[in-house]
Amino acid sequence: MLVRAIASFIQRPWFVDFTLIRREVNCAADHLCKLPSKDDGSIQAFHDPSSSLLTILHEDLPDPTNRYC
Repeated sequence: MLVRAIASFIQRPWFVDFTLIRREVNCAADHLCKLPSKDDGSIQAFHDPSSSLLTILHEDLPDPTNRYC
């Protein structure tokens, strides 16, 4: 289902560019992806970052390739 949705976006009359960003250099996004989600497909909004996410953000290094999630 996700692949079909992406394919439909690509076929629209606009420019699409994909960039691979590995989770090893994007620990905050990797952390958010691993959080439990609702099974109904609804969107979850975060108004304040969790303490665990704040820790990840504060530990972010200038050279993110030196750490792993």
